Amino acid sequence: MVLHELAHWALHDQPDLPNHGSTFARLMLDATTEFAGPERAGALAGAYAAQRVRVAAPPRRGPDGRWRYGWDERLRLARARRLCIQTLDSDAVVTGVVEATAQRGAVLVVRDGGATRRVETASVWDVQPDR
Repeated sequence: MVLHELAHWALHDQPDLPNHGSTFARLMLDATTEFAGPERAGALAGAYAAQRVRVAAPPRRGPDGRWRYGWDERLRLARARRLCIQTLDSDAVVTGVVEATAQRGAVLVVRDGGATRRVETASVWDVQPDR
């Protein structure tokens, strides 16, 4: 129960993510592994699988060394919303609407006005709403 509340606290500054979404489930799994051990984390992962709980992809480390959770859930929920996408390939932020994915999800097709850019999903380390 304490880890559950700490996971909410850890995501409190991410109001665009669902309270009990896939990023929350990932954070719960990672926190359980860290603080309760791999056996309990395995039991939680089994319960998630049995209940068909969507678990986000693992966090990705940015160039500053910090882990970023929620990048994949934001991409999945983005439907027609502008995003700021940080990639390891470039210092520039890719801003626009994700129109599609190509190559079985390996590439994002991002449109900003009339320009279209292709971004390798593996290079994405953070995704935030364009505010």
